[in-house]
Amino acid sequence: LEDWSNGYRDKPEYVYEMIQGLKDEGIERIMLPDTLGVMSPDQVFDSMTDMQNRYPWASFDFHPHNDYGLGVANAMYAVKAGIRSIHCTMNCLGERAGNASLAEVAVVLKDQLDAELSIEEANLTPVAEMVENFSGKRLARNSPIVGEDVFTQTSGIHADGDKKGGLYHNPIFPERFGRNRSYALGKMSGKASLNKNLELLGIQLIDENLQKVLRRVVELGDSKKTITLADLPFIITDVLETHEEQRIQLLNCSISSGLNLYSVASIRILFDKGEHNESGSGNG
Repeated sequence: LEDWSNGYRDKPEYVYEMIQGLKDEGIERIMLPDTLGVMSPDQVFDSMTDMQNRYPWASFDFHPHNDYGLGVANAMYAVKAGIRSIHCTMNCLGERAGNASLAEVAVVLKDQLDAELSIEEANLTPVAEMVENFSGKRLARNSPIVGEDVFTQTSGIHADGDKKGGLYHNPIFPERFGRNRSYALGKMSGKASLNKNLELLGIQLIDENLQKVLRRVVELGDSKKTITLADLPFIITDVLETHEEQRIQLLNCSISSGLNLYSVASIRILFDKGEHNESGSGNG
């Protein structure tokens, strides 16, 4: 029933008559869509309860939209009212603001309503990434459950809380979804964040050196530079002024270019005590 929610609100008698007319037509399921995403959770609960009480012979589906950002909440309240079929999409794809996110709805129903679902939660992120690639619709890094950053602790105080006993953990833990928790390096990092990353690299620093490296990490983060785990050994080497990890040394570099000429670049480096020369040309 297209635009059922507005019809139910504005002309309920018309909706009731239409549903009654379907009773003997052999229709197995009737979809009740909130086509324009205008309903609130309470309205969903009341209307779904009303429809099921009026037509106990019918099996209803609920089709939410996310225009007010209430798609997942409305899906939950439809299930609370007794609906057993919810329409969702991966990555919230759909008209305008999209439909309700399958990943979010699945986790909410399981955790908040103890619903039994036939969904392998470890597959949610791979499927979300596949849909992102095929659809061309970029997934926000902070999208619940499947976003790239949702299991990344940015604040140093949160990392410290984790270290002291999982103080910032909740039922949505990364291992449940086949993922791992990470600790961002940047302007909000603290000693705990840095130590978590050093542990992954098998590196230990005395407190004095740890503070030096942390200051550099914060400085780099404050200048909006992206810092990765792979950057950390080089930052440590630079800050502590040692050359033990300096495997590559630039000895010479020259670039020549001109109008209607190919650009040519030549480079000479020292790599693990061996000299290497290379040159290349192109129009870039």
